[in-house]
Amino acid sequence: FCAFFAIPIRDRLITGFKHTFIKSFYESSDVIKALTKALSQEQNREAIFLTVASKLYKTLQTREAIYCFAKRNHESVVATYSIKFVDNNTETSISSDSRFIQHFLDNREICFLSELPEETRIELSGHALPPSKTILLPLYSPEIFEGVVILSQKEGRAFDSRDNDLFDQVRTLLTGIFYRLTPFEKIESAFNENQR
Repeated sequence: FCAFFAIPIRDRLITGFKHTFIKSFYESSDVIKALTKALSQEQNREAIFLTVASKLYKTLQTREAIYCFAKRNHESVVATYSIKFVDNNTETSISSDSRFIQHFLDNREICFLSELPEETRIELSGHALPPSKTILLPLYSPEIFEGVVILSQKEGRAFDSRDNDLFDQVRTLLTGIFYRLTPFEKIESAFNENQR
């Protein structure tokens, strides 16, 4: 009797309680499902970064969410990287050979801003991000470093292992999405080249 009725009822009550009274509670599977649904047909990489950064910003209740993404030229070659805030349209550009970008070409791990050398952090110095409380989530396609989602200081608590598990799941999801986009972009580039 307990296995069929009591345990599922208990789980629903506890989950409902957590959602109602614990502001920072979230189910990572729900976040991944929402991202999968939102990104299933998306082909614009900037929109992908905005969607992911926005979802993490709202779910984790961070103080700040910024995304840095690769901007390609008409030949699909990365020309620069653009940095944007989720909550406003402020945009800055950095060179693809900057120390900040080069760091992520050499290091694929999720890290805190404080773990980067001081000269590498210079591109983000105008954004007033607390280095020890700002996490960097680098994202890659099979071919290149696509960009990074920057999340600063959760409201009332530090990033924990549950958040890190969510970040790993998001990275896996986006690697698949970027992998799906790569052949489409190559075909589109070849088509545009033939039209000239």
